[in-house]
Amino acid sequence: KFKTRMALLIRAVLPLLFACLANTKKVFSDTANQCIHNIVRNTSPTQVLPPLIEYSSHKHEKIRARVIDCIRTCLDIFSLAELEESGVMGNLGPVIVAAMSDSNPEVRLLGRNSFVRLEILSPEHANHVSESLDSSSRRQLA
Repeated sequence: KFKTRMALLIRAVLPLLFACLANTKKVFSDTANQCIHNIVRNTSPTQVLPPLIEYSSHKHEKIRARVIDCIRTCLDIFSLAELEESGVMGNLGPVIVAAMSDSNPEVRLLGRNSFVRLEILSPEHANHVSESLDSSSRRQLA
C-alpha cells in the first residue's frame, strides 16, 4: 500500500520539479534538482525510472540533461538485479543513445557518462547499446 502511494506521489511531484528546472532563477532550478536527486536516491527504480524515461525526450534541454543525469545516478546506486526487476532496463538503452546524439553538448556528455556506467554495470547491455550507435558516437566513446 505504501509503495502504491509513493508511486502516485512521485508521479505527481516529478512534473512540478521538472517544470522548476526550466525556470531561469537559479535558486528554483538548483532546489528542484536537489529534490529530484533525493527522490532518485531514496526510491526504488521501479517507481522512479518510468517517469524519468518518460521525460527523457522533453523539449527543454535543461530537463533532458537532468533526466539523463538522474539515470546515470540510478546506474550508480542500483544493482543490475534491481534495475532488471524494475522492468525498464530495456528502455534505458534507447534513452542513453538519444542522449548521446542530443543537440545539447551537456546532454551528450551526460549520455556518454551514463553509457560508461552502464558498461561497468552490465557489459552485455552496453554492447547492445553500442551496436545501435552511429559511427561518430562510437568514436566519441573510444
